[in-house]
Amino acid sequence: MACCFYLTTLLVPSGAFAEFAIREAVDARDPAGYQLAEMAWRDDRLFTVGERGLIAYSDDNGKTWQQAKVPVSATLTAITFTDSGDGWVVGHGGTILRSNDSG
Repeated sequence: MACCFYLTTLLVPSGAFAEFAIREAVDARDPAGYQLAEMAWRDDRLFTVGERGLIAYSDDNGKTWQQAKVPVSATLTAITFTDSGDGWVVGHGGTILRSNDSG
């Protein structure tokens, strides 16, 4: 299953785009080696978010990780899923990301 998040809102006080708003997330060879902020389960998949736009997921309880493609490089601080499968991620600079396919 592909993991795809979409940028829905980005608030920057100056009205200009911050650099992290136009730069994709870091390409992490080992997502577990980055500073992670929060984890959440969706069905049997474990998700985590962290610094430099990192969103990663694991299907084996965190033994191995795959990185999701993320359109921003802001530090991401929280992740949650609704009962209907919508995923929500928030982060620095007013970053809000949404997935409508259970991640």
